[in-house]
Amino acid sequence: MGKPHFRMSIGVPQVATTRMNTPSAEHARILVVDEDPAFQLGLKTFLREYVGFEKVFTAQSGAEAIDRILEDETIDVVTLDFQMPGMTGIEVLEALREKLDRPVSFLMITGYPSNELEKEFQSFHSETLLTTYFLSKPIEFEKLEPLVLHSHEQVCAAKEIGLNEIPEETEPTSPVEPSPDPDSPQRELRKIRERLAVQGDRIEELENEIAAQRGLWRSDLFKVLLVGGLLFAGWHFDWIEKAKPFRSQIVEDAKVYLSKWNEMREETSSAPVEGEEETQPPETSPPPRINEGRPL
Repeated sequence: MGKPHFRMSIGVPQVATTRMNTPSAEHARILVVDEDPAFQLGLKTFLREYVGFEKVFTAQSGAEAIDRILEDETIDVVTLDFQMPGMTGIEVLEALREKLDRPVSFLMITGYPSNELEKEFQSFHSETLLTTYFLSKPIEFEKLEPLVLHSHEQVCAAKEIGLNEIPEETEPTSPVEPSPDPDSPQRELRKIRERLAVQGDRIEELENEIAAQRGLWRSDLFKVLLVGGLLFAGWHFDWIEKAKPFRSQIVEDAKVYLSKWNEMREETSSAPVEGEEETQPPETSPPPRINEGRPL
């Protein structure tokens, strides 16, 4: 079964931050052993640019990693993958158990984590093989940083006190948590990301408003161009002069129509209502004359 692809949950930070250089890490060398070129490149860039390791080497196979570790005595820390072409990370430790003559700290980062594999990895812990941290993919670089720095401090301490006095790790699986610092670069990075997120939302709102205003502006511009085009066409083709006869005829027809309509209204108002007869006032006889023709 092929190896599944694992995506890192946090890649190389996109916002520039203060590099966490320590006196020991500035001149240290670290080896990244992983068959995934994308993971290898991301981790290498992070360790150099943001953790502060001066030299970060890479290897894609166990055999290449063994040669590099034995040839370069300045390599102090190794991030070791488990599933690799040719040999596994456990087989790399088995090959180095008898050949390594100096302390080197190993961090196993694998996409196939299990309790059995973790116990087997930590069983190699010795004066020369410091197998302290077992991590599973995907990893967060911000959480990996203090573990890598602590692994390098272990190697430096072992070199100072001598191989015969290297203390065993009482709790090899418990990572050293850095003390909370309100001004730490991680906290500043989180604040910067939060502010960038707020600004990004505001920029998106402004872009939406600008797009809406552009739509209204284009609509108004289209109307103005349409009216201007009609006026230009009327002037160019002399539509106004050509339309004068039609306009006069329309006015005359309207006058005739209004005149007929007024006549019809007058006739309708003067005509008697159907069922009613014209009544004439009754004829009245003149009043009789008193003593007409008679002498008083």
